[in-house]
Amino acid sequence: MANLSNSPDWVTTHLPAGNILVVGMGATGASMAAWLATQGRTATFVDSREHPPGVARIQSVLPDAQLQCGQLPDSVATVIDLLLVSPGLRMDLPLLQDAQQRCLPVFSDIDLFMHACDGKVVGITGSNGKSTVTSLLDCMLNAAGIRVQSG
Repeated sequence: MANLSNSPDWVTTHLPAGNILVVGMGATGASMAAWLATQGRTATFVDSREHPPGVARIQSVLPDAQLQCGQLPDSVATVIDLLLVSPGLRMDLPLLQDAQQRCLPVFSDIDLFMHACDGKVVGITGSNGKSTVTSLLDCMLNAAGIRVQSG
């Protein structure tokens, strides 16, 4: 994903007035659609699946969004200025390779969150134990008098 700065005007700087392509229409794509709606924006959405699970939610929050299901294009349309990508996608997909070759900005929902969040963030990763470690850290920080929000 793109290298980001902590500029307070990050969204206006990196979310150009141009056209946005969201790659993936699952939970992440639907979440990005809801966020784009709060920003007064719309986008084109693509997904390799014939019936992605987030289609109804995307259509409900962004009724003017264009949706393409069943196959990812091999290249980014020339009118696209920015890509928002679900983190589960392989970066070696032809579509994302084309975006990289054309130096188009590619961001994830996590990128958007990290720049919209004013608080400190702790990331817990791994294959096993994330919920347990999250709960333990939540309890420890609360016990120390630190206000936390986990999820």
